[in-house]
Amino acid sequence: MQFCPQCPLNHYSPLRRYLNIDYAFAFAVSRGVGAGIPHVVVTYDIACQWGQGIRERLSNYTATKAVNLNSLRSLRFAVPKFHLIGHGKPCHLNYNLAFMQGVGMTHGENVETIWSHSTSLATWSRDNGPQARHALLDAHWSGWNWRKCINLRKFLVHLVCVRH
Repeated sequence: MQFCPQCPLNHYSPLRRYLNIDYAFAFAVSRGVGAGIPHVVVTYDIACQWGQGIRERLSNYTATKAVNLNSLRSLRFAVPKFHLIGHGKPCHLNYNLAFMQGVGMTHGENVETIWSHSTSLATWSRDNGPQARHALLDAHWSGWNWRKCINLRKFLVHLVCVRH
């Protein structure tokens, strides 16, 4: 199950190629690393490019120095299934979720499924300042995560009832 991490929005900045996504990743993964999660799999449309040198880039940023990726037993990168079609053969072999042990039968696109539920937020947040916009989006996605937790219970009860 994937959850939407509470993290800053990823606005494009021409100053550094991956600066914003690196910061968003570091912020999202820092809680898990701090809690002792040993394995992380990151799906990203261009994980084949972005994942290269992530440890070095994070060590160079002042704001992300507190994230210690060395405490992870494994940090793996994958391209989501629907985006993998546009990549070459090396990506199909090295970044395909179907060939990764321990990831199950995921397609890696779950984060993008919430966009259809988030489009109405553009109307609500367009006149807001950065902090108000962040608070609105954070509240929306926290609610999304809460609904997933509640529905997970219903789903598991349904599975138990069906199997017995």
